Amino acid sequence: MAGIGTFVAILIGVSILALVGTIWYIIAKIKSFAREGFGTDNLKEILKQQEAQLSEPKSVSGMTSVYLPKLQADFPELNWDEMQETAKQHLREYLENKGLTNIRFHKTALNDYIKKAGTCYAKIQTALQHDDKDGNTTQTRYNVTMSYVQDAEKTGFAKAYAITCPNCGAAVTSLGHKNCEYCGAVIKEVSRRVWELSSIEEV
Repeated sequence: MAGIGTFVAILIGVSILALVGTIWYIIAKIKSFAREGFGTDNLKEILKQQEAQLSEPKSVSGMTSVYLPKLQADFPELNWDEMQETAKQHLREYLENKGLTNIRFHKTALNDYIKKAGTCYAKIQTALQHDDKDGNTTQTRYNVTMSYVQDAEKTGFAKAYAITCPNCGAAVTSLGHKNCEYCGAVIKEVSRRVWELSSIEEV
């Protein structure tokens, strides 16, 4: 009986040591991940960093200096400030429809400019904060993509996008033209007014 009791005691002791070792390993791993992610394994410091992340505006991936000259070369009369405001207004309406409040915009930049299949796309990225229904504040950023049909023939939807010459009534499928291809009449450019919302996505 004494031998069995000793065996059970040893078994319990080994189990306890194994459990302690496992717990120690898990704690070591958690601390290692914490140091890699936050630069510290101090819980108070980690909580401070998380609080700072919630209160500090996110940065934007801006390529304005690269893409804006290209955009303005294609659309000389485009007003970049107005385009930004239009994008932010679309974004505000989108967020408000989701029930978010206290929306505050931080920084906006042109993230990309693409020309594809007769359509131009300007991707505008905005950093902002908002409150959810529970009053929690979130820092985030969104891409608002605006599209402009430059050549309706290439889109495959010429009838839907074509405008007509005010002089002869001929279809004008390339909205970048300043003169009618048929009668030569001057066509007023409508660049800013035909930029339309294409998509909104959180990034």
